[in-house]
Amino acid sequence: MKLKTRTITHTALFAAIISVLSVISVRIGTVPISLGLLGVFICAVSLGPVRSALAVVIYLFIGAIG
Repeated sequence: MKLKTRTITHTALFAAIISVLSVISVRIGTVPISLGLLGVFICAVSLGPVRSALAVVIYLFIGAIG
């Protein structure tokens, strides 16, 4: 799979969007819901399955590093 500069930029941008949205939570009743899930859904619709999975893997890798 050859990655172009535009693909790498979009993937990194959506990984950043997921990380920003995951901090925000909305309380519905007694259960808080993180907006990180919304970020993953937006990423999946915008990028497609392979590139969105790559963005989520980058997000998880950055989270594992700390």
